[in-house]
This record gives sequence, structure tokens and C-alpha cells, in this order.
Amino acid sequence: INLKMTEYAYEAIEKGLQGYRARHPNVKELPEVAVVAIEIKTGDVKVLIGGKDFAASPFNRAVQAKRQPGSAFKPIIYVTAIEKGLGPDYMLMDAPLSYTNPFTHVVWQPKNYRNEYHGSVTMRRALELSLNTATVRLLDRVGVDNVIDMARRLHIESKFEPNLSLALGTTEISPLDLACAYGAFAREGIYVPPVVIKNIMTIEGEEKYSEELTEEQVIAPEVAYTLVDIMKGVVKNGTARAAAKMPYVLAGKTG
Repeated sequence: INLKMTEYAYEAIEKGLQGYRARHPNVKELPEVAVVAIEIKTGDVKVLIGGKDFAASPFNRAVQAKRQPGSAFKPIIYVTAIEKGLGPDYMLMDAPLSYTNPFTHVVWQPKNYRNEYHGSVTMRRALELSLNTATVRLLDRVGVDNVIDMARRLHIESKFEPNLSLALGTTEISPLDLACAYGAFAREGIYVPPVVIKNIMTIEGEEKYSEELTEEQVIAPEVAYTLVDIMKGVVKNGTARAAAKMPYVLAGKTG
């Protein structure tokens, strides 16, 4: 991670804290932060921040904490759809919808951010703009069980509830698990476990432990490539446009 990337990371965190202070002017204690940065080729964990002060709170939020990822979970739904044969130009309807539980009769009405709807949109555009109702319809189309299976293949160790709220990222996931899943997208569908300790040696130079790189092809390369191409549009044309100024080829998802 070079100096420029570090500067961008600090800038993003500072903007987030400014927004937090504006929304909570009477709260003096700042929120905790978790950061995970992994080298794509090797799976080496370069940065792992689990909180502000280990002495004050030894709980590692990057590994132990599970939080709702929100829209950051959506790429897992879209990669499932691509694997099922739906292309970036597959049309989705982005409009209000509601579901009624046949047992409790409770009505669920997922909404878009700011209640803005775009009508008929391509799958590509739906992910770029992080459209909730279009994604719920896509999840219904490809099947909840298939998306959960995809998450399992990406080694996300969470308890998934088989319902359509999965489209909104309601299942709690650790930051490390989600970072590793995204790493598989960037690695052309190959999952590599995170490496925190590469080797252990004695002071005399005797090697006691060495981590062997293991790879698992969990998604076909062409499927992963298509998803990453869509995720590049999230930065170039979508909800992550603020990151487009960075001098890198970027693909990502807000959440």
C-alpha cells in the first residue's frame, strides 16, 4: 500500500467522521473503525485494524465483529445471476414493490435510497446505482438458495436467512470475510485464504512454520471478469464516483 493510497484512505475516513459529527453533534465519543487491506495476488493481509485502541477495547472488529454489509453484499447476487446466464444488459424493473408474508400477513416494502426509481434498467445500471428494488427482483429471479450457495463458495461464514432481504445485505458478515470474497472477484474467480503469518523462524534462522499458498477456483474466470467489469462502472458512473479521481484502475461497491 503506497503513500498515495494511504492518503486517500485517511481522506475517506475523515469525510466519514465529519458526516458522523454533523449527524450526532452531541456525541463526543467517535465511532470505532475496522479496516482490512489484502494483496490480491498472494492473499497477504497488509492492514488489519480492529479498533481505535486495543487497551481500551481488545475486541477485533475486523475479524470478530459481524455487521450488516448492506449494499456491499450485492455483487454476490449479481455474480450468481451472471453465472446463471444473465448478462449485464439483462433488463430489470426498478419500481416500488411489496411482499406479504402468507403466515404473518406482514407486508415488506423494500425502498430505494431517497425513494427514487428508474423504471426499466439493465443489470449493469442497477448495480452501478445500487438500486434496491431491482436487486430484490434479481434475487427472486436467480433464487435465494443459489445466492447463499455462492456466498458459501466464497467462504463467507455467516448464518444466512433464506429470504429476499438478503438483497439489502441484512446478513451479518465480518469485514475480513467480505474482503476475501472481493479478492476472489479480482483474482478471476480464485479464492485464496487470508495470510496473516507467512512464516515463523527462530533467532538462529531455523524455520518453524511456513504458510503455503492455496488456491481454489470458486467462480469461472469469465463470470468473475464480467462482474468486475460491471463493478468498474460503479466507480466510473455510479455510487462510488468520488473514488474515480484516484489514479488506479478501480472496481468496487459502496455499502
